[in-house]
Amino acid sequence: MSSIIKGTFVLFHGLVHIWFFFLAARLVEFKTKMGWTGKSWVLSGIGSELFIQKIAILLYLASTVLFILSAFGIWFQSAWQEKLLIISAIVSSFTILLFFDGSFSFIIQKGAIGLIINLIIISWLSWS
Repeated sequence: MSSIIKGTFVLFHGLVHIWFFFLAARLVEFKTKMGWTGKSWVLSGIGSELFIQKIAILLYLASTVLFILSAFGIWFQSAWQEKLLIISAIVSSFTILLFFDGSFSFIIQKGAIGLIINLIIISWLSWS
């Protein structure tokens, strides 16, 4: 039973990344209160806006897929599920931090809770 709950939580955590994929791909109209701007405190100024957009699309899509695969690993109690979940959380955390725009306004909408969840996952699995 607990693997069903854990896997479902990981699945939903992963599916949240689709929202940022939609924003990066500009499949939805951006509004200021959404928080995420598509700017990167690291990449803005180094590459073009199109380059930054493509990196965001790739990384948010990768995070989504990795968490979905991790959920299946948890549900089916596979031998690789813990390692994949750690990789998923690391990729997601890297992506959230990379695409932080430097402003703390709307920090929740920019992925702060997701980052906390990722850090809990990494810590919990690293110590177990």
